[in-house]
Amino acid sequence: MRRLGQIPNWQKIFIYGSLFSCALSGMLYLFHSELNELLSIPSSRVILMIHGTTGGLMLIVFGILLTAHFRAGWLAKNNRLTGVLQLISLVILIVTAYLLYYGSGSIRDIVLTVHEVFGLLFVFFFGCHLAFRRNSRRTDQNMASISLRTR
Repeated sequence: MRRLGQIPNWQKIFIYGSLFSCALSGMLYLFHSELNELLSIPSSRVILMIHGTTGGLMLIVFGILLTAHFRAGWLAKNNRLTGVLQLISLVILIVTAYLLYYGSGSIRDIVLTVHEVFGLLFVFFFGCHLAFRRNSRRTDQNMASISLRTR
């Protein structure tokens, strides 16, 4: 039986795959000119198409995590800092992606820089979130008390 807020394996695969694909395509675009000298990689247009598609998958990931994982983690007081930093970063990424696509050309450069910085920060915060997992005994105790309060 899964603990409250624990993500099923199929969702973990979807989340990790979406995050990895989105992060990799974003970094390929960010460093395209440098990498293109060393490797033969697709054009920046193709990379942006992949990044946009995987960004859409990240919106689905955001919805998956909003349904139970964020609330359960908050109530259990586990990884709050890295969870909140990821949440803030993801919201900023969503807003800046919207502005890059629909915003005016006069703000594009600053929005692109903000998107790039928070994209890299999101990947860093995600790694920290995985690395700073609390010991499972304490988590199980907290989750057990939460499951009684949320029913």
